[in-house]
Amino acid sequence: MQRGRKMARKKFTGLEISLIVLFAIVTIIAIALIAVLATKTPAVEDNHGYNAEGTTSTNTGLEAKLNRIPSPTLFGNDINTVLLTTQSQTPKRFRFKITDPNNRRYEVPHQFVKEFSGTAASDTLYDVKVIDNPFSIKVYRKSNDRLLFDTSIGPLVYSDQYLQISARLSSEYIYGIGEHIHKRFRHDLYWKTWPIFTRDQLPGDNNNNLYGHQTFFMCIEDTSGKSFGVFLMNSNAMEIFIQPTPIVTYRVTGGILDFYIFLGDTPEQVVQQYQELIGRPTMPAYWSLGFQLSRWNYKSLDVVKEVVRRNREAGIPFDTQVTDIDYMEDKKDFTYDQVAFNGLPEFVQDLHDHGQKYVIILDPAISIEKRANGAAYETYERGTAQNVWVNESDGTTAIIGEDMNEVSSFIHGSKKGCSDNKLNYPAFTPDILDKILYSKTICMDAVQHWGKQYDVHSLYGYSMAIATEKAVQKVFPNKRSFILSRSTFAGSGSYAAHWLGDNTASWEQMEWSITGMLEFGLFGIPLHQDPAFFGPNSLLVNSSRHYLNIRYTLLPFLYTLFYKAHMFGETVARPVLHEFYEDTNSWIEDTQFLWGPSLLITPVLKQGADTVSAYIPNATWYDFETGAKRPWKGQRVDMYLPADKIGLHLRGGYIIPIQQPAVTTTASRNNPLGLIVALDEDNKAKGDFFWDDGETKDTIQNGNYILYTFSVSNNLLIYNLMFNLGRNFTVQWNQTFLEAEKFTCYPDADIATKQRCEERGCLWETAPLGSKAPECYFPKEDNSYLVQSTHYSSVGITADLQLNTVKARIKLPSDPIPTLHVEVKYHKDDMLQFKIYDPQNKRYEVPVPLNIPATPTSTYENRLCDVEIKENPFGIQIRRRSTGRIIINLIPMDFIPITWLWKMRAMLMEFSYLTAMQWDPAISGNETKPYPAFERGQEKDVFVKWPNTNDICWAKVWPDLPNVTKDESLIGEAVNGSRAHVAFPDFFRNSTAEWWTREIIDFYNNQMKFDGLWIILSIYISALQKATGKRGIVISRSTYPTAGRWVGHWLGDSYAKWDNLDKSIIGMMEFSLFGMSYTGADICGFFNNSEYQLCARWMQLGAFYPNARNHNTAFAGRQDPASWNATFSEMSRNILNIRYTLLPYFYTQMHEIHAHGGTVIRPLLHEFFNEKPTWDIFKQFLWGPAFMVTPVLEAYADTVEGYVPNARWFDYHTGKDVGVREKFHTFAAPLYEINLHVRGGYILPCQEAAQNTFYSRKNYMKLIVAADDNQMAQGSLFWDDGETIVACLIAGNENLH
Repeated sequence: MQRGRKMARKKFTGLEISLIVLFAIVTIIAIALIAVLATKTPAVEDNHGYNAEGTTSTNTGLEAKLNRIPSPTLFGNDINTVLLTTQSQTPKRFRFKITDPNNRRYEVPHQFVKEFSGTAASDTLYDVKVIDNPFSIKVYRKSNDRLLFDTSIGPLVYSDQYLQISARLSSEYIYGIGEHIHKRFRHDLYWKTWPIFTRDQLPGDNNNNLYGHQTFFMCIEDTSGKSFGVFLMNSNAMEIFIQPTPIVTYRVTGGILDFYIFLGDTPEQVVQQYQELIGRPTMPAYWSLGFQLSRWNYKSLDVVKEVVRRNREAGIPFDTQVTDIDYMEDKKDFTYDQVAFNGLPEFVQDLHDHGQKYVIILDPAISIEKRANGAAYETYERGTAQNVWVNESDGTTAIIGEDMNEVSSFIHGSKKGCSDNKLNYPAFTPDILDKILYSKTICMDAVQHWGKQYDVHSLYGYSMAIATEKAVQKVFPNKRSFILSRSTFAGSGSYAAHWLGDNTASWEQMEWSITGMLEFGLFGIPLHQDPAFFGPNSLLVNSSRHYLNIRYTLLPFLYTLFYKAHMFGETVARPVLHEFYEDTNSWIEDTQFLWGPSLLITPVLKQGADTVSAYIPNATWYDFETGAKRPWKGQRVDMYLPADKIGLHLRGGYIIPIQQPAVTTTASRNNPLGLIVALDEDNKAKGDFFWDDGETKDTIQNGNYILYTFSVSNNLLIYNLMFNLGRNFTVQWNQTFLEAEKFTCYPDADIATKQRCEERGCLWETAPLGSKAPECYFPKEDNSYLVQSTHYSSVGITADLQLNTVKARIKLPSDPIPTLHVEVKYHKDDMLQFKIYDPQNKRYEVPVPLNIPATPTSTYENRLCDVEIKENPFGIQIRRRSTGRIIINLIPMDFIPITWLWKMRAMLMEFSYLTAMQWDPAISGNETKPYPAFERGQEKDVFVKWPNTNDICWAKVWPDLPNVTKDESLIGEAVNGSRAHVAFPDFFRNSTAEWWTREIIDFYNNQMKFDGLWIILSIYISALQKATGKRGIVISRSTYPTAGRWVGHWLGDSYAKWDNLDKSIIGMMEFSLFGMSYTGADICGFFNNSEYQLCARWMQLGAFYPNARNHNTAFAGRQDPASWNATFSEMSRNILNIRYTLLPYFYTQMHEIHAHGGTVIRPLLHEFFNEKPTWDIFKQFLWGPAFMVTPVLEAYADTVEGYVPNARWFDYHTGKDVGVREKFHTFAAPLYEINLHVRGGYILPCQEAAQNTFYSRKNYMKLIVAADDNQMAQGSLFWDDGETIVACLIAGNENLH
């Protein structure tokens, strides 16, 4: 036995002496190369390398014997005669290999690449020249005579354990080789050494050799897209040295030199040529494209269950749960821990029941220890019986200590060390980590079926993937499964996917992962995952759900890309340069990438950044999430991507298949499919769609699939076009205006004509009979303003607009403003403001106080919507995050200041029959007796005047002039002849408010102790409160946003007609939206004489108006309740008693909206928005959340149809459960009754009724308890003295359960 060596030594060994000699020689060669670069003279001299002799033609190419030129040896055992063989295998693929004709050397037993048996291709894209003395080989592109690959730059070295060849390349843009951490996709040419030898090593900021052995690289030659690739078929340890010019030097420890060179007209073609040679990627199972959750050290099944439960409840799309080695019993393959993971089979069944999958890890290392219960470990026993183990150099003794498939071991070599021989300690060792071949792996003289570990080490993961794929076929006959391998070799993608290893959750690792992903796309392994994306705190739950829903939406597109990768070798995650090679900026872009040719992905890769400098290639681009067409082309832009946002842009000219997402692919595949059509500048688009059952093996070969191709042409971007699989269909559309999309271009007072319309620059189309659409309307693509600049920040957006004078075609009566400024501000997470104004000239802005924060409190993570400035044409889009739906799409046709913001507020008011005075703002100016109100107003200068004068702007309303007889039939003349001259106070003045307050106080103190004010046009409650010292009530007919903070509103002078009843419900619900919940109409009607049934039904409805008032005009008949008959009086008393009984509940609801905003008179859709029928209901309403009113609104009806939402409902009159849900129901409705229902799950505070609130407030309180299906109910009660101004600030609010 040879003794094992230790890794550390105290004296120079033969290896170290060799390394010193090698360093000296390399230094000499480097100096020579520098001289070559400076003088441009050949580097190969007569005393180095080989000479060619006897070059002959063969049926595949050329053959030549190469004889070594006598020269000092580098590492000994030089081979004096080698054989050059060339093969023109295809018009685009050339092979040359150099072998030892006398001794068979190791060659990779590749499972797909077999020995070429054809004849030389004709019409090749390349020419090949073999130089005899000294030997070199040159490969030219035939079309332009460009020298692509030239080995004359350095000498050929061919010895037993050291092979070296150098080549000058035609391009400085080199991509590929691995596996390493390459910070940039394009290789750094500045004297870089990249060792290749599979190794279990954490990725980091270094040149360490990592998990895979990939020797393919590609170069782009020029902006025509012409490119070439180079592949060395060799599995031995090596290093590739890259230096300026550029030159690549291969230093290989064994095997043969077996090169393939591929030519293509585009980078993508080169990759396709390479993958045609080594084997195209496997067709993945559809479910494997879904989201997968994995973690090392879950520790127990309970933890895994909690992970699954938490993600299910969060609605995260989630297909696959993965467990690492902690599921095993003592880390033994094909076992599970029956203590920590007890119940694992049942858990897996639960996953399957939910349409999910389960993936386990299998390490190649098989333990020799017994099971936990003392039983034999049968996996090991069977393996030993079948002699499956890697053996020591004797070929029979199994090696113990493997772990992962690089092959990786936790000890160096073996427990006994490694023998002192040329395999374990070769004369040359590449610049691998630790500089020892057996570091963290097994000894190099270990024996496998394919050869010595020295030769086959880097093929271990490749061979394991092949064996696993065969096993999976027996476990899942005729089904595709999922195999994920860390260690790879050329062609691994035909059997397995790859993940980029055990990287750290850091920002730089996330950035570097893009390069790794793009490189493995070149290597033919398009399916890979990067755990850094799934690390702790890397994505918020909402963002995860949002973007995973987008992923699942796009899975048909992604699946189609994998079909193309499998069939044609196309890349899935694609470098930008593969599509935009004519733009040299794309040659170095590696912080963005494409899915296929058409989805550009721009992630945020720097901590704390919310703006990304993104390169947008020269094409038409649409924002995926908004559909907005971007104006960017061939330029770098600052893309605002705050917090958890990622840039997604669709390329015009492409059609992308999509599907409605779900939480698993099992569910999503049952959902409707659709298309996104994104047109290019020529209004064209094309695309395709592949579909099969997603899991059966060889569906393509057996013809069990669907492949659609699409092409369209029109000026349109289409989302969500639905179609049925297996059916032929044609989609046609005309780009015509829908009536609903027409905006009038002629708002003038005179009548629009076709001539006037077209002179204005607008479009004219005669409207169909009965249509109310404008006949003169704006062109759809009218682009009146250009967006000059847009700035996104954490609190909003600003943009500058410039009048588009070049394309201005619309000539409105007024002159457009040349420059405008747009300001969007996120005040709160649920409140934003946008306005458009003239930055050069101050324009009028409404002086109403708004309840907004002094500084925005919104955060990007929590806000409910996003705003986007559309640039061509200008517009503002507001999109709800949770659904992605555009809720406002502002397309301005004319620009005026707009402020879109409101805050709902209402004052608490006493509900009783007290004295309320009606006051008009008009102040008589020609009274015959002294009128102090007018005289003091003149002194205070409070009246509206004509511009630039001191003259009051007189009008004529009430009061009447004395001693004048009016003819009421002559409306205009009666006013002119009988009304007094009046002045109107200017309530915008502070002095007016002071004057108005004094007049109200004087009237209250000196003439009448009123309790409230009924005003026609103004909104001053402060005067009332100063006069009375109490809350009071002010009712105004004219309102404006924010008016609800001071006043209530009545719905104007209604008519005593049946159709005015439902209008009053609509009015109340609308004013609830406007922030005014104290509303009502004139019960029984203001104009006309009411009639008995109408007034009875109106009295029932009006009892549930917040402002319940019976009011009518002069000269009309009486309509108060007692004026009709005793029956009517009794009905009125009963219904008003119900109102008074429920006033505590109603009062509590009014406090709720006063304190928090909201509605009291509430549409059913506000509570039951998930029930579509409620969206159209306007003949029923709710008091708060729990009391439903269903009035009769038609004459002579004794039934009423009402919708019963999905809840438990009790008849208020009988207390019985109505037993009806989620449908329309016909209720009995006798003349003197109204249908009222209480919602289960609520407690309503009540009080014994009385003739007015003064007395009812003295009565005892009670509760109505309506239990829900779970026999639960809750409610609240707010109570104070009902009138003091500050009482509501100190009163109590009781929760009821």
